[in-house]
Amino acid sequence: MKKLFFALLLSLIVTNVSTFTMENTSEKDKDNQDNNFYSIILPGLDNKGGEDYHKNHVVNVPHKRYKCLNDWWKYDLGQDNCICHFKKQLKLDKNAKDRDILLHGVHFGTATIINLLAQLKNEKQKQVKCITLESVFCSGNTVINNAIEKNFEERTMYFPFARFWMPWFLKCIFPMFPSYNPFGKQALSSVKRLPKKVPTLIIQANGNRIFSMKNALELYLEFCKQGNNNTYLIEVQGHANFNILDHSGPDTIKTIQAIYRKHTLPYNKDVLPDEEQPDLSQFQPSSNVVRERIKRTGRWGRIFKNCIDFTTGGILLVVILIKILSKFR
Repeated sequence: MKKLFFALLLSLIVTNVSTFTMENTSEKDKDNQDNNFYSIILPGLDNKGGEDYHKNHVVNVPHKRYKCLNDWWKYDLGQDNCICHFKKQLKLDKNAKDRDILLHGVHFGTATIINLLAQLKNEKQKQVKCITLESVFCSGNTVINNAIEKNFEERTMYFPFARFWMPWFLKCIFPMFPSYNPFGKQALSSVKRLPKKVPTLIIQANGNRIFSMKNALELYLEFCKQGNNNTYLIEVQGHANFNILDHSGPDTIKTIQAIYRKHTLPYNKDVLPDEEQPDLSQFQPSSNVVRERIKRTGRWGRIFKNCIDFTTGGILLVVILIKILSKFR
């Protein structure tokens, strides 16, 4: 009887010890898995933006907030100078080597991230496990035109072909970004060279006139065209340029956590418990829905601009034809 009792006691002790060891091992594996991730934040102009990303406990992984160019004459809205500056910081960052990287771009940093990733080789691209783009824009030309229309109360729409020559005019007369090339690298055209399966989050404030919602819709549509089915469009109420998450509700944070969880990325269980299952389908609208929304955005202003361009072009064509015909008389 005593032998049976000791045998049962011994088996109970062994079972508890093995269970405890397995639990600790799984927790340790989870910690090691999270520590294998590294978050890089690239802020916007004047190093603004990105502070809210970890402050709101979006992810609890080691992270570093890089700096944008301090020399204003070199700033080129995410083109070659910004890319080189980002590359230098990336090479000096020892923590970024041999780790899975979560990229978070804000403001002009979004274009730098997209344009840089488009240049990287496949081996380096595979190191990036998630891209978060906050306050995106499709091209520097779009931002410049939007800024001019906002500051001049849309009077620039009365100038023929303003969308084409206005960026060059601003570059020459008001050299805010003297290194920017209107014909250079643009985020929208670089999307086709990005990895197709990387989860991509586009976060945009719908009331911002410079970094407009239309920019986010067009960029989302381009990701979908290139076959990235892991792209999400998160629309936030307000006008914020930077730190959009500070101006959003807890549901936005939970949505981001749910996307991370879906793609086996580190997320904060205190914010999103396992029993909560948010519906993510609303953040992946179909291409047809997005196209229709783009058409509705600023429709009358676009029609007015096209009418002015068409009329001016017609008048110029008639004048040129009259000049040519007069020479043959």
